[in-house]
Amino acid sequence: MTRTLKERTFSGTTNPEIQPWETEHRKLARLAAAEGIVLLKNEEHVLPLKAGSAVAIYGAGAGNTTARERAAEQQAQKENLTVVELHAKDFTTEVVEYKKNNALYEKEAMDFVDTLSEEELIDLAAGDPGKAQGGNLGAAGISVPGSAGETHRCAIDKGLASIVLADGPAGLRLMKYYHVNEGSIVTMPFEFSLEGGLFYDDSRELPGERYYQYCTAIPVGTLLAQTWDEKLIREVGAMIGTEMEHFGVTLWLAPGMNIHRNPLCGRNFEYYSEDPYVAGTIAAAMTEGVQSNYGCGTTIKHFACNNQEDNRMGSDSVVSERTLRELYLKGFEIAVKESQPMSIMTSYNLINGVHAANNYDLCTDAARNEWGFKGMIMTDWTTTEIDEKCTASGCMRAGNDLVMPGCFGDHDNMRKELAEGTLKIEDLKACIARLVSVIWKSNQYLQ
Repeated sequence: MTRTLKERTFSGTTNPEIQPWETEHRKLARLAAAEGIVLLKNEEHVLPLKAGSAVAIYGAGAGNTTARERAAEQQAQKENLTVVELHAKDFTTEVVEYKKNNALYEKEAMDFVDTLSEEELIDLAAGDPGKAQGGNLGAAGISVPGSAGETHRCAIDKGLASIVLADGPAGLRLMKYYHVNEGSIVTMPFEFSLEGGLFYDDSRELPGERYYQYCTAIPVGTLLAQTWDEKLIREVGAMIGTEMEHFGVTLWLAPGMNIHRNPLCGRNFEYYSEDPYVAGTIAAAMTEGVQSNYGCGTTIKHFACNNQEDNRMGSDSVVSERTLRELYLKGFEIAVKESQPMSIMTSYNLINGVHAANNYDLCTDAARNEWGFKGMIMTDWTTTEIDEKCTASGCMRAGNDLVMPGCFGDHDNMRKELAEGTLKIEDLKACIARLVSVIWKSNQYLQ
């Protein structure tokens, strides 16, 4: 199959005026916010409600929600509904063939991988350290300023594109503008990437021509889920996908879909729900919307049990298998089976003593063998740079295909373990073959 690489140009526009498509996208974002429902628990009667009110419901559908509850109660009493009995024999079962990590790839991609050198395989497995993508966390991409990172360009001459990954989850997270001077992107000060440039002194003169990257802000994940509207979520996802195509981004590092296990989790606002069915269904709808745009994909995260921000790289989620399957993995399973996201991002934490990024049971047995996941799996940023308990080689053995943003220590680790035989070249090649399959489906090729 012949694939033609797109010519890469500067993202955004030199026109500072609001474009018609930006106005339409803002309208859709406001609609999504207006459709949400917010529940507030009236602890110790702190809300100004009538006596005895335990919950306050705000939002467009609030009245309908309470009406539906009353109607359901009345119907149950009127019809004297009986208890439904469920028996194991009533459920359909399936037999799962558990293939090894090194057997899970597409043949055409592996044929291409077989043409690569060992050094090229190592380069592709770990971002692009030469661009210092880890130095300005979350805003270090080079081709698209403000993006989170890129895959390595070592095989460009063999026709393998480099793809851009941009953070979320409230829309695309890019620099709102940047400068190009004498054909090169001007490096922006670090504070420009923080909180949308809130701490940046905009009065400074920068050389070259200014390019604008206006991205639409969408409501946070929790509010989107509370619309209960899959059609609307697909529209929001499709809107984000059009902006990804506009700015040259292939993978959106969203949606976040961890369970609201504890209200103190610092990133709950990014996640959808305490209910895995709601989380999985909304994530699937968002993915279908984004991926309705050619070559654009989502990255569902953080896989799995990422339910606290305090000590998130060292915490160990000790969970029974049943609890894992019925609560913490169920949303991911629904999203994979219903929408086939282009990628999955593993979490920082350990699960039952094993780092999620190095967890074979998660990456290979659950995601690929049991759910039929066809995309690639990547680490969260700097996962392998904390200690020796989570390594790049461990990722390859587990079926975690891409270490991001990649550092030279990751390359050294893989070289060492390949030489010692603790990392098999077959496992490394399988990971790169899955990465190649995703890149080939990207918007970096002409349709």
